[in-house]
This record gives sequence, C-alpha cells and structure tokens, in this order.
Amino acid sequence: MRTRAVCGAVVGAVVLGAAGLGWAGEPSFEEKRAALEKRVAEAPAEAQVGALNELAALLVRRNPAEALAHARRAQELAPTRGDVVGEATANKWAGLALMVLEKDGEGLTHMRRAQELFAGLGDRAEAARTLGYCAMMLDHLGKVWEAVAACEKA
Repeated sequence: MRTRAVCGAVVGAVVLGAAGLGWAGEPSFEEKRAALEKRVAEAPAEAQVGALNELAALLVRRNPAEALAHARRAQELAPTRGDVVGEATANKWAGLALMVLEKDGEGLTHMRRAQELFAGLGDRAEAARTLGYCAMMLDHLGKVWEAVAACEKA
C-alpha cells in the first residue's frame, strides 16, 4: 500500500514536470523561461552570450525556432567578445535546434563547427558529444558510413 502511494506520487511529479509545471519547489518551465529572458535583457555584455545559450538550451525541445534565434544571436555576439566557449556552445544549440526542425544538413554545419571549437579548447567530453550529434544528423541524411566514422572518432 505504501509503495503504491510512493509510486503514485512519483508518477504525478513526473507528469507535472513534463507538463511544465515543475517539481515540488522547483520553478516551472515558464518561470525558468521568464527568469532567463530577464537575465538576457539585463545581462552586461560579457554575460549575455551565456544567458542566450541557457535560454536556447531551455527552449530547444519546446520551441526550436525560438531556440535557434537565441543561439544565432549568441553566435554573432561571442566572437566580438572573444568568447570561444560561448561560440562553441551557441553552435551546438543552433545545430540541435535545426535537427529538431528537421534541417539536418544546416544543423550539421553548426555542429561540426561546435566540435572543432570544443576540440580546440581541449574539452574532450563536449567534442565527443557534438561528434555524436553529427553522427545522428549524418544518419538522418542517409550518410550511414560517415555516421559510423563519426561514432568511431567520438
């Protein structure tokens, strides 16, 4: 009986979380979005790229077109501020948003750039992760052998 109640509570929390209502005590999706939008608007120049990338990360599954717009803005700002990590991250989010929008060819260009930047920074985990995303996009494009090669490289 007690197990059933605990399982019911867990399922309820998962459903609420998936509906964007947040876990108990955690902000909802809309609250997180509003807070990030405020951070972007109020961020000093040096922090704006990071805030835009966080907003793109939050939106990529629910509103990929909007996530792409934020990622593109971060892509434009990052080089002017010498923010290589921000540029790499913005390329990753742009690539993922385009993948969700089923524009894998365009997304692949951004993801490859992200992979190059992360590799150049010595961030092996992000470089491997972005190579994995490249492999997924190549597979979607029907380039199976290139996808396999990307997986092996990762």
